[in-house]
Amino acid sequence: MLLPGICVGSLAEPVMPIVKTRTYWKTDAERARIAERIGQLTVRAGECLIWTGAKDRRGTGLMQIGGGGAATWRLARVPRVVMALAGRPLGEGMCACHRCDNPSCCEETHLFAGTYTDNMRDCIAKGRFQPLPVLHGSSHHRSKLTEESVRAIRQERILSASTLATTYGVSAGRIRAIRRGKGWVHVSDGAV
Repeated sequence: MLLPGICVGSLAEPVMPIVKTRTYWKTDAERARIAERIGQLTVRAGECLIWTGAKDRRGTGLMQIGGGGAATWRLARVPRVVMALAGRPLGEGMCACHRCDNPSCCEETHLFAGTYTDNMRDCIAKGRFQPLPVLHGSSHHRSKLTEESVRAIRQERILSASTLATTYGVSAGRIRAIRRGKGWVHVSDGAV
C-alpha cells in the first residue's frame, strides 16, 4: 500500500505536496506598483508598520489587487500580500499570523505563516482570547420579553397562547414553548 507523499522507486525521500498559492501580480511592474502602494498607505509606529488604508472589521488591512475595472480586481489581505512580496507566499489553509498581535501591522518581520489552529493557539497562549458572552433572555438585543413577563406567562392559565402572543408581541408557538418549559429555560420561579 502506498502512502500519500511517498515516492516509489530509487528515491527514499518523501515528495513534498504541491501547495496552491495565490498570485497577486503577473509582471514585475505590477509587483513594484503593489509594493509602492503598500509603502504609501503605511506609517511607522514603534516597531510596527501600520496599514492606514481600508480594513476589515478585525482591523486587518485590505487592498485591491488588479485593475481595469471591477471584473478584474479583487480584495486581498495586506499581510498575505506583504508575505508574498517578501518571497514567502502562503498556501491554501495558511494564515498570516502576527508576532506583535496588531492586526493592522504589515511589517514583514512581524508576520509568520501558520494554520488557523496555530493562530488560535498563539492567541490563547498570549492571553488575548476573549470568547463572546452567550446572551440569554432580556440581555439579548432582540429579546421582546423579560424574565418577569416569562414568569407571568407561565402562571397565566386562563388566556390562550394566541391572546398572550398578541399582548407580548411574540408568536403563539413561543408562548406554548415557554409554558412547556422549552423556552427561556434559564428562568426558574414559576416554571411548569
